[in-house]
Amino acid sequence: DLAPLLGPAMEETLRLQGEQTRYGAPDEFDGCVGIHVDNMNAGKCVLTYNWGNSFSDHVREGSTVKGKLGVAPIPGSHRVLNRQTGELEECTSTEMCPHAVRDERTGKLINQAPYGAYGGFSGAVSGSVSRENQIAAAEFFAFATSAKKAIKYVIPNAMDPDANPVPTGMDPYAKSMLEVDEWTSRGFDERSATEYKYAIESQLGSSNVVIDLRIPAAADFMAAIDDVTTRYCNGTKFGEHDDEGRAAAVRADLSAELARRWQDIVADFDKEKDDQGA
Repeated sequence: DLAPLLGPAMEETLRLQGEQTRYGAPDEFDGCVGIHVDNMNAGKCVLTYNWGNSFSDHVREGSTVKGKLGVAPIPGSHRVLNRQTGELEECTSTEMCPHAVRDERTGKLINQAPYGAYGGFSGAVSGSVSRENQIAAAEFFAFATSAKKAIKYVIPNAMDPDANPVPTGMDPYAKSMLEVDEWTSRGFDERSATEYKYAIESQLGSSNVVIDLRIPAAADFMAAIDDVTTRYCNGTKFGEHDDEGRAAAVRADLSAELARRWQDIVADFDKEKDDQGA
């Protein structure tokens, strides 16, 4: 059953994202990672969601937050989508929320679903090429992913910026790249490096981690949700959703629109496959 799991859960997601844009930088939708890093380093932001760039780049020359940046895992929620009822419901038991943890302050169960955004690259070698070429390609992959060789692209040298290679945006992909000593030896403070290590390990080690769609037409699904989310957030930013009653109706309409668009993507894909087989 490929019926979209949206409804109230998607509506609440839109509400939360829209609320965040009320406090966001004016240019936050004008680009990508660099906007978040630059605004944070300039002292214009106090909080951001980002890849590791916000941490690895906060030690750049001229940064106002060098040695002051904290890192934490993405928070969770005490409500989850009940797939049987289609409604948002409180996590009342570990049977309902098997991956939840107990919040020591409130006593509530908190469900976390860490998002492994843009889950990285992979390499493959065609089985139809010669054995010699297969070995050469495999050796290249081993060279390109060598932690010893790549660590300088992952951890910049904060003490000698001129010694750094061209920025790659690479995040740690090997456990050795998360060793705190590797970061402190390059000028990062121990506290923030320890927090960064914990944030990555706790999220990637979660049994409830969420990865990008890896199915046919995944780009179409993501483009649709990106369009709907951006439209709602822009509407909030420019005051179109100040009336909560009207905003709730907009969220419901957008969630329903997204469900239709996703179902259309599935139908178009199926038709294309049927036409190819005809």
